[in-house]
Amino acid sequence: MITSRSRRFLSGKELCLWSIHAIRDGGGFGSIIGRNSFQRMKPATITLLDTIMKHYAGKV
Repeated sequence: MITSRSRRFLSGKELCLWSIHAIRDGGGFGSIIGRNSFQRMKPATITLLDTIMKHYAGKV
């Protein structure tokens, strides 16, 4: 489990996915992720967005 204290040691991708997971677990249905996704190379962006969709679908 990641606590609010340990969040500061996460990388950009890990922090983004932690936030997505926390939003989903809190009952949210989406988040604004433009900066976290579109500042990456296209293959990395597609992988990140696929992972985010799986988080919201409950597959991760």
